Amino acid sequence: MTQGATSLWQNRRFRLLWSGSAFSVVRLEVADIGYPLAILALTGSPAQAGLFGAVQAVATLLAGLPAGAVLDRHDRRRVLLVTEGARAVVTAGVAVALTTGSLPWGGLLLVAVVLGAMQPFGGAARMLLIRVVVPPDQLTGALTQDEVRSGSAQLVGPPLGGFLHGLGHALPFVFTALSFVLSWACALVLRVPRAEPAAGAPRREAHLLAGVKGIWHVPTLRAATLLVVAVNTTGAPIALIAVVVLREQAVAA
Repeated sequence: MTQGATSLWQNRRFRLLWSGSAFSVVRLEVADIGYPLAILALTGSPAQAGLFGAVQAVATLLAGLPAGAVLDRHDRRRVLLVTEGARAVVTAGVAVALTTGSLPWGGLLLVAVVLGAMQPFGGAARMLLIRVVVPPDQLTGALTQDEVRSGSAQLVGPPLGGFLHGLGHALPFVFTALSFVLSWACALVLRVPRAEPAAGAPRREAHLLAGVKGIWHVPTLRAATLLVVAVNTTGAPIALIAVVVLREQAVAA
């Protein structure tokens, strides 16, 4: 192990952020399987399962527009605490409702809105906090470790979500709620200085579409963003299609 890597993992604040992020991504992967399975079990309708995902995606898109301006004006750690706390509460509510057999469709759509709206705030806050707690010469290593965490969670989360659903429809959401609580606890004990503008740097008023305009005016970023949008748009339905097909073939969760 290199000295840089050793120093990075000796950074307690980075370890807290990385651990909270690991809990975050694993639970999201579990939930991405748990919600369509639960909706299909309750309604038998792939259209309703797809509508849940669509509502969540639209909420994420709309909330992402002001997310940067909000994070410029407010303490990022507090924003992270709010997002993780809100997601823990609504997910725990889903687990309780499934256990008692009283989960209304309208309530599920409200959950989709909350989960989708919190995602860009929590993700951006965590990324900005990493830049605060990690020295510039270790930032590349820190972001690499974050990508390793993300890829590992994408491998572990879906089979874990299916396994838990097979044991009980509420278990994926119990696991997800507990993971949100653990992520919230990591953010709670984290101590970071407030981000201050550099000396002499001009103060610019952030506005709703500042990030969009910034990306659009840089040809490379514009092309990369449009490519990602196209890939995500075509790839998003694949997981739901696979779940529906496997369920119709009576494959175990």
